[in-house]
Amino acid sequence: MQLITFDNADRVPFDLDGRIVFSSEKLELVHLSLNKGEEIEPHTNPFDVVFFFIEGEGEVLYEDQRTKVQANTTVFIEKGKMRGVCNTGDTRLRILVSKIF
Repeated sequence: MQLITFDNADRVPFDLDGRIVFSSEKLELVHLSLNKGEEIEPHTNPFDVVFFFIEGEGEVLYEDQRTKVQANTTVFIEKGKMRGVCNTGDTRLRILVSKIF
């Protein structure tokens, strides 16, 4: 068993409030928190991603589409596809990101 708390989780290696709450060779879980107007710039990755929106509202960029999302919404994006997230709400946007390797 492995126990990781939010407070002792490693921070993500980029300029956002993110914590790596679990990591293995097959899966990484990251808790991200975006303030009003903050965004994850559009990019691609060599792995599938599942976003679970915990709190707030925002938009997901997928290729050249923008889709509004809110709390308790799950979005799956395949590897190699352009993706990004923006907090368009008035409160913090909290996301659990599952990277599937």
